[in-house]
Amino acid sequence: MMKIRTNFITNSSSSSFCISKDELTDYTIEVFKNPKLVADQIVPTCDCTREEYMELAKEWDIRDEDEKIYGFASVANFDYSQIFYICGVDWDLHKDSELAPSLLKEMVENGNKNLDMLGDDDNED
Repeated sequence: MMKIRTNFITNSSSSSFCISKDELTDYTIEVFKNPKLVADQIVPTCDCTREEYMELAKEWDIRDEDEKIYGFASVANFDYSQIFYICGVDWDLHKDSELAPSLLKEMVENGNKNLDMLGDDDNED
C-alpha cells in the first residue's frame, strides 16, 4: 500500500524568526502580528498584487509568546524581511531556527499522530 503524507512536511524553503518585544514599539508589535497593516508600503516593492500579498501574508504562523514574537512559514512565499525593514529592525540578527513553544508542541503532536496512523496502516496489511 502506498502512503501519502498530507500534513506538515519540512523542506529547505522554511523560514523563521524570533524577536524580543522589548525591541519593538506597540505599533511595530501589531505590524509583526498583522503584516496586512503595511500592505500599502510593501505591495509596490514586491512582484504581486495587493490581493496576492494578503493571501501570502496568511502563510506565516505568527505567535506572541514569552515576551517574544515568533514567525514561521514552511514555504516562505512572503518575505518577512520587508516587515523588519519597515519596523527598523535588522532581519539578519533575528532570523532564527527558534520556534514558538506552542508551535513546536503542535508539530511534535502532529508528528506523533502521523506515526500512529502509519502504525495503524501497517496493522491493516
